[in-house]
Amino acid sequence: MTIQQVPRLIEVYRSPRRRRADEHSLVLQSMSVPHFAVQQGIDHVLLVEEHFEQPARDQLALYDRERGLWTRVAAVPGNWWSGLYALLAFAVALALVNALDFVSAFALDWRAAGIAVAGRLLDAEPWRAVTALTLHADAGHLASNLVFGGFFVALLAAETSAGAALTAALVSGTVGNAWNAWIQEPTHRSLGASTAVFGVIGALVALEAVRLTRARENWMRRLAVFGVGMFLFGSMGFGGERTDVLAHACGFGAGVPAGLLLGWLGARMRGRSATSATLALGCLLALAACWTVALLPR
Repeated sequence: MTIQQVPRLIEVYRSPRRRRADEHSLVLQSMSVPHFAVQQGIDHVLLVEEHFEQPARDQLALYDRERGLWTRVAAVPGNWWSGLYALLAFAVALALVNALDFVSAFALDWRAAGIAVAGRLLDAEPWRAVTALTLHADAGHLASNLVFGGFFVALLAAETSAGAALTAALVSGTVGNAWNAWIQEPTHRSLGASTAVFGVIGALVALEAVRLTRARENWMRRLAVFGVGMFLFGSMGFGGERTDVLAHACGFGAGVPAGLLLGWLGARMRGRSATSATLALGCLLALAACWTVALLPR
């Protein structure tokens, strides 16, 4: 019996745009280069057998030069249902906690229990890094984070999943608050979801940088993405006298590795509703647990 060796397949082209992948597939067909067109998550990929790799790459490179085409990653059509779910969860969580704080529900001082006091957070009350994210100074502060925060959380959710976006917001906001507390004086006090919002912006920037790298864009385009992120930070991160700029910077910095991780996971995060639901439930339980501990009598 003769055992035939399965040929090794090499990737020669990848794009989130099906039309662009079809164009490059036609180029290979016209030059009689056998190939396979497959879909991997959100990307459309062209594969060839190993001994056809160089001819395929040569023909595709020639086509791109002649047509003046750049392998560009455009905005990938996202799953806006995921964005809507994440937006609703984000808004409900913030609105609920602030309503409870406003009416001093259960005769408790929610603000005193949950605000991030740097010294206490680092000493023995780490849950304040979480609870402070859901408290706001006034209605204007809350409205600002609901509008801008909800927008960016929805964007990240549309590109990944609702659960992934909410997890990135909670983790980057928590790490950002802890980092900020470590830098600030022990008496420093902070509250608000803006640390998490800037964490989401950092995650979006890093996620897009990963996509550009995978598409083999030049380094200037990759740096331009971070330039956009810094522009957003500069235009939104500096507000009035009460704005905690350092907390915003810490949140942004904490969000970057979250975005890199999401970029590395790529399409594996999309289309998995069970995983997304598990992550979202984990965020809810973590938030509830932190507030429960914060409100326990001492």
